[in-house]
Amino acid sequence: MPVYISMLRGVNVGAHNRMKMDQLRNLFTPLGCEQAQTYIQSGNVVFSAARQSPVGFIPKDRKEY
Repeated sequence: MPVYISMLRGVNVGAHNRMKMDQLRNLFTPLGCEQAQTYIQSGNVVFSAARQSPVGFIPKDRKEY
């Protein structure tokens, strides 16, 4: 199973609208990701997934997330 790294920009920058890393990890499960792990409070996530193309990871309706 391929391993991917997601480097999200602007996560937990500043004092407002901070996100807990367990919440971020939980967002990856409905997208078909397994073994999601976050790196410190940076918003970077390492995960594995059965699909070969990362294109399908982006939800069509981003308002849900």
